[in-house]
Amino acid sequence: MTMTLHPYNFMFATNAEFGWLLPLVLASIFDHAPAPCRVFIFYSSLYDKDQKKIMQTAQFYGQEVVLEQYDIKHVLDTYHLDEAPAWFGSFDAYTRIFAAEELYQRGIEKCIYLDCDVLIIRSLDSLFKIYDGMNTIGGLAGREPNSKNPFMTDNYLNSGVLVMNLKYLHDHDFTPRCVDFLQKHAADSGYMDQDAISNSLDQSAVVNIGAGYNMMRRSRNDVEQAVILHYAGQKPWRFWRKWSHAKYVYYELRLFYFLKLHGMPVSHRCFDKIFYIIEFLTTPLTYLLNSAHDLNFKRRMHRKKKRLERMQHR
Repeated sequence: MTMTLHPYNFMFATNAEFGWLLPLVLASIFDHAPAPCRVFIFYSSLYDKDQKKIMQTAQFYGQEVVLEQYDIKHVLDTYHLDEAPAWFGSFDAYTRIFAAEELYQRGIEKCIYLDCDVLIIRSLDSLFKIYDGMNTIGGLAGREPNSKNPFMTDNYLNSGVLVMNLKYLHDHDFTPRCVDFLQKHAADSGYMDQDAISNSLDQSAVVNIGAGYNMMRRSRNDVEQAVILHYAGQKPWRFWRKWSHAKYVYYELRLFYFLKLHGMPVSHRCFDKIFYIIEFLTTPLTYLLNSAHDLNFKRRMHRKKKRLERMQHR
């Protein structure tokens, strides 16, 4: 592998709701990184206990983490985006748009952006090769079939995992173009920052790095092809929600890294075998749980449809 002279840069944007996940996510990065890493965490809020655990994880692996409080709401107001909608009550998703330029102004030319609901499950060697060769911006890209999103593009990016050449983005006015899109369309955009990112890029410059680096499907076959699992949608830490192989992997790694960071002698191979047996033995229970979940979901959707119909007839 071609090695860079500098650490491989990562970026997160978070708040106190998701900050507790970062020690686990960071451990999965550092455990699979074949080279030094430097992680920038931009946060609007973060509990002291989570900050402490984050820095302890970095110290355990001998890696660099930079914690930086970032008032994204103030930034949005500065750009006259005070009416930009929140994503489930949070504005932090917009941070990646502005932090890309912030990091470039500090002399950083490349970074990998990750959502907080990801886990690295295999060596990052292949992703670092993509990083080394990235001249524009890459991620899981393409036109989603049957999408009703009016802002869908031919190379629409899922913004949960992005390999970013920050110099390219700076030279092509990425942040100002995102701001311009949001000023015009924020109220009509269902995916706000993600729509802004894809509609602010030259589509021919977008590199599709493949689903293996942003795997959102949950089956065993899909997980076995993944480098990065992205738990978009249903979150695995909601224990009584639907179960999948990817959810077992989450609990396996959560326990594995808890023990490892507390000095216990553990091995991935041993844990893989243990959780393979656990998954096999609990399959009937999870089948019943998933069936009950699906039935409850259908009932809720049916009730919602009936309520809407009654409202329309008033």
